[in-house]
Amino acid sequence: MLFKLCFYVLFDYNLIWSTLIGFSAILSILVGSISAIYQKRIKRLFAYSTIAQTGFILLAFLCCSLDSAQALVFYIVIYSLLTITAFAILINISISTKIQPKYLINLSALGTKNFIFAISFSIVILAIAGIPPLAGFFNKFLILVSVIGNQFYFISLITIGLSSIACYYYIRMVKIMFFTKNTKNML
Repeated sequence: MLFKLCFYVLFDYNLIWSTLIGFSAILSILVGSISAIYQKRIKRLFAYSTIAQTGFILLAFLCCSLDSAQALVFYIVIYSLLTITAFAILINISISTKIQPKYLINLSALGTKNFIFAISFSIVILAIAGIPPLAGFFNKFLILVSVIGNQFYFISLITIGLSSIACYYYIRMVKIMFFTKNTKNML
């Protein structure tokens, strides 16, 4: 609905509100990516990750073109499926192990305890991060293609840099699952 409002009603005023949308998108990606690095709780990490992902959605509004509309729909569908899958795996982990994985450290040694859950969760979170050739990469790629196609080069460079920073906390989760010893018998 917001896209229809921007695309049809406010299209003539695109120069006025595109600066605000671009600034909001970059700020959203920056705050979400930097804040998620310092999180120790899984749900908070995903909450800040969602703030960063919202920045990509705002980038589609910035372009206000048919390509960006298609990229936006694809992005929302794939990101929603990935998020539902990630939380379904976390719920499944808590049911099968009888322990709630609230903190990142609760996922330690999951690769040795339950390899299938660890691999599944790793694939999903790497897809959310946008690692090629997974679906999350194509989400971000289509948004960035539409941003570059509308000649917002500086915004696209900043977005690529911030997305690289955001990959850190997802890779950290994979490291914890496979390479951190379970010293306190948390799982």
